Amino acid sequence: MAGIPNRKKVLVVEDAFEIRLALELSLSQEGCEVIVAVDGEDGLTKFREHTPDLVVLDLRMPGLDGSSVCKSIRQTSSVPVVVFSALDQPDEVREAIDAGATDFVLKSTGVDELLKRVNHWLDALDMRAVAKEGMTGVHTRSHSRQLDVLILDPEPAASRAIADEIEKLGHRAKVIRASARQEPVQGIDLAILDYAMPKGIGVDLVEAISDAQRNQPLGLIIASKSNPPEQRRRLKNCLLLDFIEKPWEKWELPVRLSVAIDLYCRRTRMSA
Repeated sequence: MAGIPNRKKVLVVEDAFEIRLALELSLSQEGCEVIVAVDGEDGLTKFREHTPDLVVLDLRMPGLDGSSVCKSIRQTSSVPVVVFSALDQPDEVREAIDAGATDFVLKSTGVDELLKRVNHWLDALDMRAVAKEGMTGVHTRSHSRQLDVLILDPEPAASRAIADEIEKLGHRAKVIRASARQEPVQGIDLAILDYAMPKGIGVDLVEAISDAQRNQPLGLIIASKSNPPEQRRRLKNCLLLDFIEKPWEKWELPVRLSVAIDLYCRRTRMSA
């Protein structure tokens, strides 16, 4: 990845001193340049001053709340905004997503989970930069074995586009149509799911596959118009790799599928 800086700037907007300090130390140990802000107003000021590559954002803060900060950022920037919050009510999560948040991590899951998501989105930034520079790395990555990928999408055009990209990456794609009858599916490494799939062959099928595969976690990419927390909770045993919101940008599908598969391979120790 020549020409792409390895050290990324991360802005942490968090009013609780202990959490802010823990995030600053942990992200610094990951090799990030960390800028901290003590509330929403300070966060927007620091964002304008430092133009970070990624923002970690609390929701409930005195004065300007996290959703308002995110809306302001989205007026001028598309940088990843990872919400790190103790709030887990569906309405509050939806408000953050509607404001433009890229990802949502509950504080109860711990700093380690946040670091995984931050590293994922920073990897995605590098891959996006590679794609925009016209390099071919997105489609030439190789892994120690082919993955079997299950695609569950009610839109034929979307499922075909996903299958094409999976096959370009050297993996096997199996498409489940919205009109299909539920049948046993075995030997799946990774599922790509649209929540709009009918009952029985969408979340239900992915949940059943995940529960049956005890030796290795089922990788999961959500490719959907929404990412409701109640559905995510049902799939808690899956290894969630990414949420690709529909409709996606032209560059997004190949880049984000490649990053997600690399992430899955690293986590399951299948990379060469």
